[in-house]
Order: sequence, then C-alpha cells, then structure tokens
Amino acid sequence: GSGEAGGGGGDSDLLTQLLTSKRQREEERRAEAESIAEDVELMMDNGVRVNPALRDMFAGGGSAAKRRQQQQQRRRPASDESADDSD
Repeated sequence: GSGEAGGGGGDSDLLTQLLTSKRQREEERRAEAESIAEDVELMMDNGVRVNPALRDMFAGGGSAAKRRQQQQQRRRPASDESADDSD
C-alpha cells in the first residue's frame, strides 16, 4: 500500500526524463537531417535544378519538409484561397 504512493512520484520523474530525452533526440535528428541536406546540396551543386517533386520524394526531409509545411500553412485559410481564385 504505502509503496505505491511513493512510487507515483518516481514514475512522474521517470516520465519527465523520458519525454525530455525524446525531445532532445528529435532535435538532434532534425539538426542532423538539416546539416546533411545542406552538405548534399553543396556537394551536388552543379547548376542543374532538381525537380522539386522528385526532391520531396527522395530527400525525406530537410528543405523539402520546410517547403511542405509552408504549403500546408498557405492552404489552411480557406477564405484566402477563394479570394485568390477570383482574381
């Protein structure tokens, strides 16, 4: 009985540590993916422009992910889209 009450505080501390650790790993992965994307763009810079749709299919993140987020943000306000269509 009394062991359960004391264990509850430890569980929340463990949960907090796990969530913090997960966020740190996600940030590290995101930073690594951005770094890799930048390195690849520099190495592959030969003046040829890659089709953005192909880049999105094969890059798996980096600038393509940012572009997708921007496109989604532009699509959200339906009233703005209808105003653009009327022009």
